[in-house]
Amino acid sequence: MPYRLVRPGLVAALLMIPAAAHAAPFSFIDVAADAAPAQQCLMLAIVVATVAAVILSVLKLRPGHLSGGSTFVSSLRFAGPVAGLLGAAYAGWKMCIGIATVPSTPSLKVLAPGLAEIATLIALGALSGIIAIVLTWAIEARIDRQVLAE
Repeated sequence: MPYRLVRPGLVAALLMIPAAAHAAPFSFIDVAADAAPAQQCLMLAIVVATVAAVILSVLKLRPGHLSGGSTFVSSLRFAGPVAGLLGAAYAGWKMCIGIATVPSTPSLKVLAPGLAEIATLIALGALSGIIAIVLTWAIEARIDRQVLAE
């Protein structure tokens, strides 16, 4: 009886290992930590501007405090999504340059962090724009109520 180099049971077990392996889920912190410094700064700027707009709007919506701050919140409606899209375009451009310089085609597992970075920048920009729109509506409604009450 000749010696077999590969046993069928061993082959089946080895083929099942990739299916049993689980990658840890990627969180926002993981994506931000893995991003390039320029994208990290942009993500931080979008988050800080959105939080500042929320704080400014809460302060502005208090009775008798309607002066100042509306321009910042209104400008974030446009600037947040544009900043997110420009950051995503830059990240995509850098990723395409990286793919072009590698001799072999990278797998999707290698590209996933870059794609997650792009998606995160787009989502942060869209989220900041949506929050700014809602805050602007609230501020304008408050101003309208005060003008109509006088």
